This record gives sequence, C-alpha cells and structure tokens, in this order.
Amino acid sequence: MMRTAADVSFTLTRKNVKNINLRVTERGVFVSAGRHVPLAAVDGFVAQKADWIQKALQRIAARKKNINAEAAPPACQCEAIFAPFVAQVWELFHDRMEQKPKIKVKHIKSAWGICHFKDGYITLAARLANMPPAAIEYVVLHEFVHFFEPNHGAGFHKMMAQFMPDYQARRKLLK
Repeated sequence: MMRTAADVSFTLTRKNVKNINLRVTERGVFVSAGRHVPLAAVDGFVAQKADWIQKALQRIAARKKNINAEAAPPACQCEAIFAPFVAQVWELFHDRMEQKPKIKVKHIKSAWGICHFKDGYITLAARLANMPPAAIEYVVLHEFVHFFEPNHGAGFHKMMAQFMPDYQARRKLLK
C-alpha cells in the first residue's frame, strides 16, 4: 500500500517481522512492518528518517546521472581502444595458448569482462573504455588468466601477481 509521511512517499508491506524495515532503491522507498504495528508508528518512523531518505534518494539520482553521462562509446570504438591492451597481454601468453582469443564487446552492466574459456573468447564491457588505461590492462589480463585458472582461487591470484604485481591496486580503480 502506498503511503506518505513527512513528504516521503513509500510502499508499505505488512510482513511477519519484528522491526520496521526501510529500503531506499532506484525504484523508490519501501517499508516493511509487522501486521501488529500501527500505521501511526510506521508513519512516525518514516518521518523520523525523512532527512536520511532524501539524501539517499539524491545519492541514487546523482549516481544514475553519472552513469548516464559516461555512456560507453560504440563497440567499434571500444575495439580500437582495447586492441593495444589485448596485443600487449597476448605477448605474455602467446607461447602458452594455441591461438589468440577473440575479443567481443558488449554493453554489460554486471561485469567488466567475461572469459569464455571453453569457447576461446573474451567479452569486454563497452563501459570499460571509459576507465583509465591501468584498469583496462588489469581487466584484459584478468580475463586472459581465466584461460588457465577458471576461478578466483590461489592459483589465479598467484598468476595475476606474477604478470602484474600491482593488480590489486589496479582492481580498485574499477570500484
């Protein structure tokens, strides 16, 4: 049910919970409360948190604006940006691999790159083209290493450190 308290519109869901719970997401403000909790208590809780809710909504809007402002270039431009990094990393692996993996560029939101080691190709996120060169190099190496270490176990990290001693610092560039 939709409600408003202290100029904050929210969706209230009655659940079998002990506390009043609050979530602020891109889709809006969501409150869950036990069936026994009076509406006045829920409204009071939301009113008490109104300043925090408004700031959270502003942070979400700003993040969304930044993401949209940094739209990825077209795939053909991304391929040109990534090509020197792929060539550089390929030099480290050419004697260990039968053939150079194909590189695909897609608009991926949930990852910077994906290694399809069984099929022999790597997919790179188009938005990676907006990142600093050190970050691009990190992602390309990361995906190449997955051809030898499919998971993120000790062997993976050992191989990353062997080829890129500062890989952990570079990884932070992507956060």
